[in-house]
Amino acid sequence: YKLFDAIICVSEYTCHVFCSVYPSVAPVTHAIHNIIDLNEIYKLARIDMNDREFSNEVFTILSVGRIDSVKRFSRIPEVARMLWDRGCRFRWYILGNKEDTMEFDLLLRNIERYSVSEFVVPLGGRTNPYPYFLRSNLVVCLSTSEACPNAVLEAKILQIPVVCSDFGSASEFVLDGYDGYIVPIERLCEKIEIMIKNQELYNQIKGNLLHYQYGNDIVLSQLVDVLA
Repeated sequence: YKLFDAIICVSEYTCHVFCSVYPSVAPVTHAIHNIIDLNEIYKLARIDMNDREFSNEVFTILSVGRIDSVKRFSRIPEVARMLWDRGCRFRWYILGNKEDTMEFDLLLRNIERYSVSEFVVPLGGRTNPYPYFLRSNLVVCLSTSEACPNAVLEAKILQIPVVCSDFGSASEFVLDGYDGYIVPIERLCEKIEIMIKNQELYNQIKGNLLHYQYGNDIVLSQLVDVLA
């Protein structure tokens, strides 16, 4: 790292952690969020879907990412069972490729264990996830850690409210109580239940997202400053 003129971390949190491990390069280390192709997301989101496995006739929850232990998708069946037992009616789709066989197998076992196969649906990977975002009511992220959580940002860009676990960088990307919620995974059920049952609150958070604009201009300006 000492050979580099500049080191870029994709969040303030990861920058802080990196510099705590490598303090000698802290003066040349910067936090700059990812650039996101907004026009491409909008264009891809409008493409018609023809997926018989997906339906949004009831409240639709979406979790997106590779099937890996850090994403904690295997916890979804337990949370879904708790929600169902509290009277919530929904379908929860999991969109992502299997990268961790043990995590994927645990997910399937937990779907069976908690008897949630009717409303927890692993879809596997899709080349274009954005129509699924656009047709969902809520995006849920259960990760133990995220550097720059693209699924969270993509949901907000498409004006879909988010509930996410309290990973280190979460507060950089979600304004808790304004465009979503940040909660310990133990309280995930509680917040999702509120989003399903409290239509007024849900509409308020959804309305707040109408004003959300991802700051590519800021990111580009920061990159230019580093390269200058």
